[in-house]
Amino acid sequence: MTSHVKSDLTLNIFLPLVAGALIYLFTDISSGVTWWIRNYIPDGLWAYAFASAMLIIWQRDLNLFWLLLVLICGLAFEWMQFRGILSGTGDLTDIFVYILFFLIALFFNPFFKRTFKYLNA
Repeated sequence: MTSHVKSDLTLNIFLPLVAGALIYLFTDISSGVTWWIRNYIPDGLWAYAFASAMLIIWQRDLNLFWLLLVLICGLAFEWMQFRGILSGTGDLTDIFVYILFFLIALFFNPFFKRTFKYLNA
């Protein structure tokens, strides 16, 4: 694995997942962190990392089948929570946050493709 791929993995997958976990684990509303940040930003960071992982696997080329599959997985997770198949609370705001952060990953994809000098760039 080349150093540019390691850097891309660290910046776009590892750090968002760690940041989301830290927000979720070490914040509470009494500390001044809003409920929205504590409950939705970690989900958005998860969606961003998931979309970024698929983009990195495909050397940051857009493979619509796999990208849509990633988005459908996130939406299916929420649907299963809403239906009681998985524990948790499925809600429309989570779906909005998943889609928003997924789109953010797509928006920044050309920048990271150039920055990390993927062969197909």
